[in-house]
Amino acid sequence: MNEIVRKIVPVSSLPPELQNDFDPEGRVEIVGRPDPGRTPSSLIDIIETYRRTRTHPSRFRDGDDVVAYVRALRDGGDLEPWLGPCSTSTPTS
Repeated sequence: MNEIVRKIVPVSSLPPELQNDFDPEGRVEIVGRPDPGRTPSSLIDIIETYRRTRTHPSRFRDGDDVVAYVRALRDGGDLEPWLGPCSTSTPTS
């Protein structure tokens, strides 16, 4: 299980509702544990959450389309299917 240990702090730096459980002159170690019900369990969950909440349309239809785009980008291929027509200007003399 992942734990995030913040640091050892004086009890006086805790919120008042937590100070009652400890010696006022003491120090405590703050440890955080992610709640499995609230954190994405995988990269797929993160991506799906992004897809549901984004405000702009995706350029990609599915995962295969993303792979095709990356390959075209890597290989210097045609990006028009994803970026639209590219208007390149040629210098005139």
